[in-house]
Amino acid sequence: AASARSAIAADDPGLLEEVTALTEWPHVLSGDFDPKFLAVPEEALISAMREHQRYFHLRDAAGQLQPSFLTVANLDSLQPEQVIAGNERVIRPRLADAQFFYNKDLQKPLEDALGQLNQVVFQNELGSFGDKARRISALAGIIAKSLGTNEAEAARAGLLAKTDLVSLMVGEFPELQGIMGSYYAKAQGESSVIADSILGHYLPRFSGDELPSSMTACAVAIADRIDTLVGLFGIGQPPTGSKDPFALRRQSLAVVRICIEAPIDLDLMALLRASARLHTAECETAPVMAYILDRFENLLTERGAKWDSIRAIRARPSGIHNLWTALQDIKSLDRFRETDASVLVITAQKRVQNIIDKAEPSATGTINPAHFNVPVEAQLINCIASIEAVRTESIDIRLANVADSAETIDSYFKEVMVMDENLAIRENRLNTLSHLNQVLTDIAAFNLLQ
Repeated sequence: AASARSAIAADDPGLLEEVTALTEWPHVLSGDFDPKFLAVPEEALISAMREHQRYFHLRDAAGQLQPSFLTVANLDSLQPEQVIAGNERVIRPRLADAQFFYNKDLQKPLEDALGQLNQVVFQNELGSFGDKARRISALAGIIAKSLGTNEAEAARAGLLAKTDLVSLMVGEFPELQGIMGSYYAKAQGESSVIADSILGHYLPRFSGDELPSSMTACAVAIADRIDTLVGLFGIGQPPTGSKDPFALRRQSLAVVRICIEAPIDLDLMALLRASARLHTAECETAPVMAYILDRFENLLTERGAKWDSIRAIRARPSGIHNLWTALQDIKSLDRFRETDASVLVITAQKRVQNIIDKAEPSATGTINPAHFNVPVEAQLINCIASIEAVRTESIDIRLANVADSAETIDSYFKEVMVMDENLAIRENRLNTLSHLNQVLTDIAAFNLLQ
């Protein structure tokens, strides 16, 4: 039927499955509608045809929406032209409604829509969508500044991101949120960056979905989700195994994906604290960060990353604040694990950790070279100093220093009796191992590696 019109039918598996279930004797017919309706955004026309009448839209070879459709009848009519005429008659008022909604919405200034958002509750304890829009705006500006993109545009996009929620069109077709907001923003003179960010801030909507197309859109997308996460955790409504009404798991996964795939070089912990300050309630950010990191860990594991490498980076005293840099550190650690030196270092730190765990708490003071009586003790101190000297460098440089020190660390345990009978010597050696443990764990918790 589509090819007879030199057109291409919509690829809509969900609709196809629905009409297949509704018909026993399916027969495909094609009809037309008034081309004047093509002045309405195509997404609105498609929604009207799909949701109200279960019609398949058609496009030409260039991808342009055509003023025609396919419908599936449940009989082989002797007078198909009458069936087609009936379907054309039924769709006209539906498209006319969409046209009315669009034109009416265009007449409403965005500032008026912002005022209406103040009357729409987001969550009883977290205020209205107007409150949320202002928080998103503030956070989006902070993110944009951090990323070196236009702060004012990001803040404006964040402020307008939810304005279409009070539009007639989105009231009729909720799936068009963001899409219609983008059209209305363009029509009222907002920049293409702002309009595209209103559309893109809902991305990604599901696993495998595309990401926002610009850094400004990414800033708004992250701001929206972080505001929701911090707010709901702050009022004691985190997700549970059986309840997640605000889809926080999906929202946190979206934050993770944007950060590591866009990618976004962002101090997420600092952003959580900034978000908490925008809420009136006291919001603890550590549980939110832990929840996001759990999603980060799960996603990387699903993609084939070594779970213990992730845990080793996560267990550093500094923790993980930046998902993008953490991902690079995990990849670097995985490469290091392919070297012979890594076996010596992993084994050594496990041994160090076991000794320290069993040692007296007092064995954490300074190191006195006067108590060295085996040459490798001084050599190990030099290795520790070498590792410390590059602590602000990239993890690859730091791991290279660890690799250079691996044999010395291994020799230390072969040549030195840590738990010497002489108390001063024993405590000095425990202090040495404590210092070694600190500089190694600052890079990664090697003792967690299998």
